[in-house]
Amino acid sequence: MSAVSRLDEAVSAMGAYLDGPLSTDHARRLTDEVKADAAALWSKLLTLYEGEAHAALGYASWADYYSAEFGQSASRGYQLLDAARVHRLLGQSTFVEPVREAVARELVPVMRTDPVSLPAVMAEATQRSGGAPVTAATVRAVVRDRFRSMAAESEAEMQAATAHYTPEQRAAVAPERMRQLGEFTRLIHDLAALPDPTAYAESFGRWLTPEFRQEAATARRWLEALLRRLEAA
Repeated sequence: MSAVSRLDEAVSAMGAYLDGPLSTDHARRLTDEVKADAAALWSKLLTLYEGEAHAALGYASWADYYSAEFGQSASRGYQLLDAARVHRLLGQSTFVEPVREAVARELVPVMRTDPVSLPAVMAEATQRSGGAPVTAATVRAVVRDRFRSMAAESEAEMQAATAHYTPEQRAAVAPERMRQLGEFTRLIHDLAALPDPTAYAESFGRWLTPEFRQEAATARRWLEALLRRLEAA
């Protein structure tokens, strides 16, 4: 049954109960169907994005297309795309329960850094919920604990690996330097995965201060110098 058909059925069912409240069974069924319909719409939106629907319909950018066709901000569209990506990855695992958008949003950092662990994070959040619906707050706590644990394990591994180093060698791989390297690597990875920067400029340019633009120009020069050095090595 298509998403539209399920929505029509839901509307018809609700109309039949206008004279009284929904039964528990009907309320649960319609609630689950609406959540599934939302996930289906996210998936279609992601297909439109990956298929460059904006270009096919004559728009200069995805931001223009989304704002004109759906009447929402481009940033909202990107939020839904992230939700769709999370749902797609979970759908490729054994986790099949529809994920609410607020929950999906909390999973985005995991999707970007360690997508393979998404099912495990959701499984732990489900276990912590004790049979109740998984909330964004629960997922946020699981993600926070997971990142803290990863940081602690990384620090312990670094200490063990450098136990035989001289002070000079240890200074070269000091935790602060490794932290900077990790943040830099993640930043480059995230930047490379971002959509067309034109969309960001169009959506957020008016909010970016002159100071931010100066810092961005400095960062660009730094990256250009780094690439020249790496290419010459």
